[in-house]
Amino acid sequence: MRYETEGPLVLVIDEPERLTAEAWRVLRGAGARRLGALDGDRDDAVALERLRAAARSADPERAEQVLRDVGLPLALDHPEVLARWVAAPPVEIGSFPALRWTLVALAVQQRTHPVAPDLLRAPWNDRDHRRTVVDRALARGLRCAVERRLARPGGVMTAVSLDSMLHDLGRGDREALSAWLPALHAECGMALLHDGRVFHARTVFERGLETANGGWWQAALGAAAALTELVLGNVHAATRRRRACSTMARRAPWSDLLAAVDALLALEQGRIDAAQRAIAEAEASGDHRDIVMLVRAIVMLTSGRFRDAANLLTACQRARPLSRALTDVVEGMMLIIGPPSKAMTTEGSRLPAVLASAHAGVASGDIDRMRELIARISQAGIGATPRLRLHAAVVEFALVRRLGSRSSLRLVAERMVEKMEADGVTWPLRLLSPADAAVFAELTGQQTPEPLLGGDIQVERLTERERIVLSELVRGGTENDIAARLQLSVNTIKTQRRSLYRKLGVNRRDEAIARGLAMGILARDGHRRRLA
Repeated sequence: MRYETEGPLVLVIDEPERLTAEAWRVLRGAGARRLGALDGDRDDAVALERLRAAARSADPERAEQVLRDVGLPLALDHPEVLARWVAAPPVEIGSFPALRWTLVALAVQQRTHPVAPDLLRAPWNDRDHRRTVVDRALARGLRCAVERRLARPGGVMTAVSLDSMLHDLGRGDREALSAWLPALHAECGMALLHDGRVFHARTVFERGLETANGGWWQAALGAAAALTELVLGNVHAATRRRRACSTMARRAPWSDLLAAVDALLALEQGRIDAAQRAIAEAEASGDHRDIVMLVRAIVMLTSGRFRDAANLLTACQRARPLSRALTDVVEGMMLIIGPPSKAMTTEGSRLPAVLASAHAGVASGDIDRMRELIARISQAGIGATPRLRLHAAVVEFALVRRLGSRSSLRLVAERMVEKMEADGVTWPLRLLSPADAAVFAELTGQQTPEPLLGGDIQVERLTERERIVLSELVRGGTENDIAARLQLSVNTIKTQRRSLYRKLGVNRRDEAIARGLAMGILARDGHRRRLA
């Protein structure tokens, strides 16, 4: 029967739980809205009871319908409801992507259950166009979640294709997926972030925030977006995003990511004790284990625990692409204790490669090389992140100070202050030597964070010849080349090199150079005379 009304048409469904997911999709595509959604607590209670009933009756199809309607948070807030299926998934689990994704998330959250193999086997073909767009989107999101947790090669390509699919969703499909859009954006963004695609990840998290209607998805996606801002060096933007996030209880989903953000913000503000407390709250065995370990290594490095930081950073196998975005941290570690591993080098990125050369160039005393590096830093810095731009300015300041041009040095210092005030990033200033930091404070009136270089490293006093050999190691070349330059025999160079390595406690040339820079040996008066 048809009724003429002035307001919206109201359709009363006596038993809504009996409607299939496809029926709900058609209704939403036609613009229908559930009045139950106006009462969030009541709606969640009804959905939770439906989910309990599906679990009790071992009906995965019914559970799939409920989960498609309400999304992940309800199941994660009540993990006991599906606990039996986490340990022993239904045989036909491959046909229910929303249920399977929920069980994977529950297994990771609880940490007491090993993830069942049936949950992690390859999902169905998410490019099968015989299936609905909603089914394919959920399957691709599930594939992205599984590949990220297993660190499977090619996982980032799944994330890129998922982002494209989410961007092209039609209105009806978007409505049908409304409960899962935050989760889809979160998984996609985290996969991109782990691969070091920070700008792309930030865009995905921002779009995900537009789909989150409060709750812990708002806090989770806000924390993820804040983390990307911190990696890029946009500390002011990260602070604003963190303030918009609600506080999560410890062990709540994504709470470890929020703790990592708090620790990085505290470091940028110079509050090392607060950073240590914040990262101590994070679980190093959770879903964001690699990010937590990376941030913990940064906190250790900043607090002077250099060797512990290097060991932890080396253990962060899956976080290496992301750590390369934190070039100032990696370069700082290379300066202090040498590169933790070959995989942590910054090859392939233009500005970081220049910075790596520039740090060694400070010690070489070669005016022509130093001028060339300043020009390259200026050119490569165009379009770089705020973090890299300040890092480049720090290296340029060190180079210019050694050239002795006071007016140029003041201009570089002023640019550094402008970058700090514009973006709020300060960590790269820790890579100034104590002498550089003192001159910077004198020129600008601003105190820098405590320098990491020139720490409490005690070694035997080097002889003048050993210092010369160390300087020649920076210039490069084989032992024959060094012997020719110094007009000494190759055996003499070998003897001096072995003695130098023993006193510095290193085994390789790159380690000797890094240790010499950290101790200030390469910038002493004997080497500054080359600039005269």
